[in-house]
Amino acid sequence: MKKFKFSLESVLRYRTFLEKEALQELMSINLDITECEANIESIKYQRMLIFQELEEETDKGITIEYFNMFQSYISSVEQRLESEEHRLLELFREKDLRTEKLIQARKNKEALEKLKSRKKKQYIEKMIYEEQKELDEISSIRKAREICNEA
Repeated sequence: MKKFKFSLESVLRYRTFLEKEALQELMSINLDITECEANIESIKYQRMLIFQELEEETDKGITIEYFNMFQSYISSVEQRLESEEHRLLELFREKDLRTEKLIQARKNKEALEKLKSRKKKQYIEKMIYEEQKELDEISSIRKAREICNEA
């Protein structure tokens, strides 16, 4: 029996490659999201420490220049926090797009895998039919010989 050969095997390999690539992109964006969330937590912690230090300094009594310096620093920290939160939103949007891309890649690959499976099943059924046909012919020839030898 000949070995089954799927004519679209190269397309299936390519779609498998695309699926793996989409999965890697999704994993990459997940790492970026985790990193961004950690940055946000770090900035929030830093902001809390600054407010504590400002409170301690104002209890002691500070100059207006020193207070303005704190305010300026707090503003920059707030801007960084806002920037990271905006970046996080963009990363979540990108994650949604990459998830959709992965889902589509999997659907495309699975469709070809189902086609391959169906074609292989048809091939096997055809081979079984042909083998059975050959065995029936051999059996018919033997029977015919037996009948000729008896006569």
